[in-house]
Amino acid sequence: MRKFVRVILVTFIFVLMTTLSLKAIGQDIPAKKNISGEKIEKWDFILYLPDTLETGHRYPIITAFSPAADAEGLLQTWKEHARNHQCALFCSKVIRNDLDVAPILNRMSKQIFELAQDYPIDPARIIGTGVSGGGMAAHLFAFLHPAQVVAVISNVGYIHEDCIKKEKRYPRRKICAFLTSPTDFNYKLMKEDKQLLDRLEWQTRWWEFEGGHRQAPDKINEEALAWVMEHLPPASSSPTAPASIDEPSLATPAGTTLH
Repeated sequence: MRKFVRVILVTFIFVLMTTLSLKAIGQDIPAKKNISGEKIEKWDFILYLPDTLETGHRYPIITAFSPAADAEGLLQTWKEHARNHQCALFCSKVIRNDLDVAPILNRMSKQIFELAQDYPIDPARIIGTGVSGGGMAAHLFAFLHPAQVVAVISNVGYIHEDCIKKEKRYPRRKICAFLTSPTDFNYKLMKEDKQLLDRLEWQTRWWEFEGGHRQAPDKINEEALAWVMEHLPPASSSPTAPASIDEPSLATPAGTTLH
């Protein structure tokens, strides 16, 4: 009987130590398993989980925005890049131009944290990206939720002017890839954005392409994401729930309407 009790006790200790070890290295296992190129569609977003993701790990998540809330188009643009670089992909169906996006970004940060309870997502390694007003949304996401958004890939999109005015409160030491065209009407503003982020010790890199105000060529998207992935911080050990932008540290700027 004593031998049986010792076996049970040793087994319990082994299981407990294994669980604690996994958590210590940031590999607390999400409940959802058997991911195989899964596409999850809700009224406000599309979540794509490539078949290159494995359960038991946490991977970066790309959040993609467009001026017209074209989630399906964003999915087609970034799907293969997400698969190649082992990222989840979250495409917004609601963020668009002429909309105050701060409340939506606040809700989205919480959605991503909740999704991380079931899927192998790291809610503290978000890569925001978008074209034009979508690029502005990606910058706003980094400004409002700096504990979660670690990188921005901005395609012909500039930083919202109300965020520019708050340089002292702007996040520091993050990552930004600028994708632009010399003939784009936002070109000068994006140059100024790079100067700002360089002052704030962001790691930045600049890509140019021909054609004016448009989506960057696929080759540049691939290069930009590869560069961002090289500079990402390691996976978070125990992701915490995001703060609300109602808190003083994340107070919303005077205007967060995309244009």
